[in-house]
Amino acid sequence: MGLFSYLTTACARKRSVLSIRLKSTVSYPYCSTSNAEFVIADDDRLINRNDFRGVSAKNEKRENARLPETVLSRIQESLRRNYRVSASTVFIDVVKKLEEEDGSLVSTLRRSPNRWLPLLFRACGRAASNIPKTSRQQILARFWKQLNLKEILIDVPSINAMLCSMLENDLRFDSNEVLEDVECRRRLEPDQETFQLLLTNLALDGNTEACRAMVYEMAKRGFIVNRACNDALVYCFAVRGHHAKADSLAEQALGKYGADAVASAQGACARAAAARADLNRLRAVLRRAVMGEQRRLILSVSDILETIWLLSEKSRDGDGAEYVNLTEQMLNHTSRGPGFFRLLIREVERHICHQHYYTAVALLEDTNRISDCLKNQQKFCKYELLLG
Repeated sequence: MGLFSYLTTACARKRSVLSIRLKSTVSYPYCSTSNAEFVIADDDRLINRNDFRGVSAKNEKRENARLPETVLSRIQESLRRNYRVSASTVFIDVVKKLEEEDGSLVSTLRRSPNRWLPLLFRACGRAASNIPKTSRQQILARFWKQLNLKEILIDVPSINAMLCSMLENDLRFDSNEVLEDVECRRRLEPDQETFQLLLTNLALDGNTEACRAMVYEMAKRGFIVNRACNDALVYCFAVRGHHAKADSLAEQALGKYGADAVASAQGACARAAAARADLNRLRAVLRRAVMGEQRRLILSVSDILETIWLLSEKSRDGDGAEYVNLTEQMLNHTSRGPGFFRLLIREVERHICHQHYYTAVALLEDTNRISDCLKNQQKFCKYELLLG
């Protein structure tokens, strides 16, 4: 009798644990693969990486009872000024509040969805650079679930922002499912940016046939293949190893889309080479992308930093050690415009989070150049001239 009671209790406990597990399952948006669902992780582990083991975070002070508009405005200001935001702010002050049925936040988002939703979706992407991409994926999925449960209006710019963050988090989605959901279920009209993101998603896997089909769907709706779409096609062919076709599209970009399109097309070739860990191809692309007397790369800063990231992801030991020299060479030939150092700091955080320590150090060392920039400004030169 005692054994029967024990087995009954154990089975009941197992069923309860299983039911809790099933209740805490969340699906990734527009993902129809076997990995489309995940079980909600411990909230504290989701945003705390335990880099400093043994150091308690219990003394961390958080402001209580802040108005939703204040929280959202601070997120907006952080993104504007720093290009990044603390993941704990997005998760605790927004996602958790929605899960806890915070009426004031829900009403704020319902009142101004066009203003806040694209902002919050962007904050769930690369901007939350202080946590790994797996944590960002889960935060984004939980936020998406709450928006649908609360019946908060989601428009096309919001969906575009979410798709952009999914791509930044290396989370693939079903492009055809997105298109069907937008047009048939939500009765919305996708715009040019929507198709750019759908095409980019297909291109990342090198799916040339699917890309051609998506271009056909664009044409049926009156959309054209613009510069961003051309970059996606260049990447698609290059990542498959069809370099002649990719280079041909890159060469045609100048006549079709202007001078800036040459830089973005070469950036697509560089990213594809890094994704394949094809260093010979990457060096060839970089050599032809160096211009001018100062030997600067014509590639955009975002393309250069993404190329470095893709290289570190392909590292044998995961730390990026074998790509440090190439990283330093690329940074030495990079043009530094406004906002460069803010992007650089965000990338340093991103590499550290994913344990790419060698490339993180290479990026961090490049921040020393800011002292040279300040010296070159010669702040007191004009002052001394005025004094005679």
